[in-house]
Amino acid sequence: ANLLVSAIVATFYYKYPGMPTLTGPVHTITGSFMGLLIAFRTNTGYERFWEARKVWEQIQNRCRNMARIIANYVVGDDQMVLRVMQILTAYPYALKQHLRGQRNLEEMRRVLGDRDVALLEESSNMPQTLCMMLSLTIRKLLVNSAGQIENQYLWETLDRHIQELVSHIGASERLATTPVPLSYSRHTSRFLSIWTLTFPFFMASYCHPYISVFAYGFVCWALFGTEEVGHIIEEPFGIPRSKKKADANGSKQDKEEHNTENLPLLRYCEAIKYDIEELQGQYSLLPTTAPQCTISYTTIVVDNEEEMFIANGDQDKWGQSRDPSS
Repeated sequence: ANLLVSAIVATFYYKYPGMPTLTGPVHTITGSFMGLLIAFRTNTGYERFWEARKVWEQIQNRCRNMARIIANYVVGDDQMVLRVMQILTAYPYALKQHLRGQRNLEEMRRVLGDRDVALLEESSNMPQTLCMMLSLTIRKLLVNSAGQIENQYLWETLDRHIQELVSHIGASERLATTPVPLSYSRHTSRFLSIWTLTFPFFMASYCHPYISVFAYGFVCWALFGTEEVGHIIEEPFGIPRSKKKADANGSKQDKEEHNTENLPLLRYCEAIKYDIEELQGQYSLLPTTAPQCTISYTTIVVDNEEEMFIANGDQDKWGQSRDPSS
C-alpha cells in the first residue's frame, strides 16, 4: 500500500512538477524521534528474549545438578533416584506446553507412566504438579517410615533446587503473559504509518519522482522491518493461536499453531532429556557402592612429617588426632 501511494505521488509530481512539496525540518525532527521509538521497541523485545533464554539456561542447570546430586548422594534407594530423574526429564516438556497453552499428553507419555499422565491431565499447571511430585519423592530423605530424621542436609539441598524450579515457572509466566503495553505498540505503529505516508511528498523535492519510489521502498523496508522484529522477539516462547482446519470428512477441528518460535524450547527439552539419560546410565554402571568408587586412606608425603592427609570423607582432612610419637 505504501509503495502504491509513493508511485501515485511520484506520477503526480512528474506530470505537475510545479506542485509544492513538503520542505523544512519537520520530517527530520520527527524522523529522529521515530527512530528512538523503534529502537526502544526493539531493545525492549530483545531484553525479553534474552531474559527468557537465561531462565531456560537456569532450568537446564537445575535439572542437571539435581540429577547429579540425587545420583551421587542417595545410596541404597535406586527407586528414588530413578523416580527423581524421570520427573526431572518430564519437567521441561511440561513447562514448554504450559507456556504455549498446549496440552500434549502423548509427549508426556514418552517419559512418564499412565498414572502420572492421568494426574497431569487433571492439573491446570503441569510443571507445578511435577514439582509437587519431586517434593513427595524426596520427602523420605527428611523423615523415614519410623518418623526419624534421615538426611536433613541433603533434603534441604534438593528442596532448594525444587524451589528454584517453581520460581522458574513464575519467571517464565511473567514473560509469557506480560507483553509490551498495547498503547505503546499502537502509538509507534500509527506514528510510523503517518510518517511513511507523508514521506513521498518530502522526497519529491530532493530527487526525481520515480527515483524517490525506490528510495521510499528501501526506507519503508528498513523501518517496518525493524518494528516487526521488535514485535516478533517480544514473544520468546511463541504466540499460540487456535485455527480451524477441515479434515478429510469436512468437519472442523481446532488446531493450535504458533506464528513464531524464537526460542527452540523443544531442543532445550531434548538436551535436558539426553543429559539426564546419560547420568542415569552412569549411575547404573558406576553406583556409589562399586569397588572402583571406594576411596581408601592415603598418606601424602609432605615437608612436615607430622601432617598426614587422609582421603576419607568420614575423617578430618588433616590427621590432627594422630599421635606424634607413633
